[in-house]
Amino acid sequence: MNPDPIHAFASGNRYLTGNFAPVEAETTAFELKVTGHIPEALNGRFLRVGPNPVTAPDAMHYHWFGGTGMA
Repeated sequence: MNPDPIHAFASGNRYLTGNFAPVEAETTAFELKVTGHIPEALNGRFLRVGPNPVTAPDAMHYHWFGGTGMA
């Protein structure tokens, strides 16, 4: 099994790990558990907008303000 090319270079770069890690798959989720109340006027979808490298970046020099993104 080959290691994931993006995560193989992520070691030591805080912009490529945790909450900043690249999103590798698009997900559509239905019937999620809701705590509290969703306002009646809210109608639509949630999209994550931010950095998401398309190819494995140079982890030594990568910063989330540069490069490719997603919406």
